[in-house]
Amino acid sequence: MEKIQRICSLVLLAAFWGCVPVLHAQSFDKLWKQVEQAQEKSLPQTVIKLTDEIFRKGEREKNTPQMLKAYMCRNTYQNILTPDSFYVNLKGLEQWALHEQNPVSRAVLNSLVANIYANYADNNRWELRNRTSLNLGETALPADIREWSANLFVNQVIKYTGEALKDSTELLKTSSRTYIPFVILGDASEYYHHEMYHLLASRAIDALQKVSWFDTDSLVKKDIMGIYGQMINTYRKMPDREDAAVLTMLDYMAWRNREGDVLLRPRAVKEGESEAPNQYLRALDRIIKDYAKRDVCAEAYLAKARYYRNMRKYPEALQTCDEAISLYPDYKRISALRELKESILQPQLNLTASKATYPGDSLKLRVTHRNLDGFTVNLFHTTLLKEETDMPQINTSFYKKYARKVKAEHFSLLRPDNYQSADSTYSMLMPGEPGVYVMQIVPDDKKGKTSENYLYLTRFKVLTLPLSNKDFEVVALDAETGKPIADAQITFYSSYGTKNNEVLEQKTTDASGKVVMPWVKQFRALSATKGTDTAMPLQRIYNSSNGVWNGTDEEFDEVKILTDRSIYRPGQTIYIKGIAYAQEGDTAKV
Repeated sequence: MEKIQRICSLVLLAAFWGCVPVLHAQSFDKLWKQVEQAQEKSLPQTVIKLTDEIFRKGEREKNTPQMLKAYMCRNTYQNILTPDSFYVNLKGLEQWALHEQNPVSRAVLNSLVANIYANYADNNRWELRNRTSLNLGETALPADIREWSANLFVNQVIKYTGEALKDSTELLKTSSRTYIPFVILGDASEYYHHEMYHLLASRAIDALQKVSWFDTDSLVKKDIMGIYGQMINTYRKMPDREDAAVLTMLDYMAWRNREGDVLLRPRAVKEGESEAPNQYLRALDRIIKDYAKRDVCAEAYLAKARYYRNMRKYPEALQTCDEAISLYPDYKRISALRELKESILQPQLNLTASKATYPGDSLKLRVTHRNLDGFTVNLFHTTLLKEETDMPQINTSFYKKYARKVKAEHFSLLRPDNYQSADSTYSMLMPGEPGVYVMQIVPDDKKGKTSENYLYLTRFKVLTLPLSNKDFEVVALDAETGKPIADAQITFYSSYGTKNNEVLEQKTTDASGKVVMPWVKQFRALSATKGTDTAMPLQRIYNSSNGVWNGTDEEFDEVKILTDRSIYRPGQTIYIKGIAYAQEGDTAKV
């Protein structure tokens, strides 16, 4: 399932951007207010000085949360000013963790160290992937972690996450409130009774997941499974932690599914069974059965409904949503199930059609739809003469200024009874007058989204053809009859689809609808106009349109080898012919 925000998070970065503690002595409050002001004024040296003062004050008063917050804030700004201090500060944090006497504070420090190693490895993933693994013991590690291989980071993360959770009994007894302002309580704090164990266990899992990319022996995965297993067993045994057990089990299953584990793979169908049992759904149903009296059980329903939605089993998803909403109407996150239900029932309409078509011809409409009985296409003729690279935005004022409605047609849709998507194809007869139009698509259901697109009605079909390494030909044809269009104006542009588009040259077609001219490498697009037919959209001219030559008049030698066939039987004779020739422009000499 998608994780809900957990009870709390260590303030590593968020606290550095102005989170001011309010539950502590006024002197700390004043100092952090000064830190906030220094941050707003971009005064890193002042921030370092003030946080150092807070750290020493916290040390004197044995206020570990203030020390932790000040220490991490100071290190952040020191790393900005002198990046190499990152490595010194990391060693300092390791030494603090080693000598800290309070078991909970020591666990917090070890958690910080584990996440620093994990973040460094994750941020340098590409470089570490290309390094050869170093088989080194703890005492033989290079002093500079920039020389480490990926496996060494994995080992350190495993080590420090293990140290962080070693005193789980103390962590369960300690409220995260005692570590404010270094800890911020989250939305789901009440479900875990504000204890530090879940906070540090969740951080350990996050750190391990960041280095799981480098784990070739599945040690990281085993550690993650072990942490989840310990959390679930711990909460199951505690009479007041049913909610914590539910949320942890759901997180565990969501992680297993992300890992592509067996939970989402149905077993083979046994004789007499209509379909294979799905282990993931069975696990969710077990949670729903065992913890039905707890409002947080709605999260299991949410996970189940999302699974059905992802599998496109929409009736089952809707039934699951309705059941949860009726059972737990007052649950604080019941809106997530209502929103999921609304998204499944949301009308959807996707219409695709050609950007340009022939006046008076039928335009093919390809429609993908869901939860919809029909739609209307409104056609507006605009006063715009041609396609520009910066067309006006289509809105209410656009219709008043540029457009008049010339046609409307309604199309009925056959709605599937299982909320699935369906595809349909329709045709709509276009007006006989060339021009720039707007096609507006309006779903019957007001919850559906109206869309608008430009549509260009033109008789032109323009072809380009390279003639030599210097010249090329443009042919203007009637798109329906294929007959050449004489006296058409061909305009060449410097760009296609960008605002800075300039007209580079204009030519007029001859009686055969052709223009023959030297190739200009700056050409990027063209359009054709004649009389009132000015709406042909820009047509791209590729640089390689005359690229059958090498772009030079210099002679070069070429050899082609041919065989008499492409497939031979064993023992048959292969006949080979070779042609050697000299190529110059579009002329060859054998």
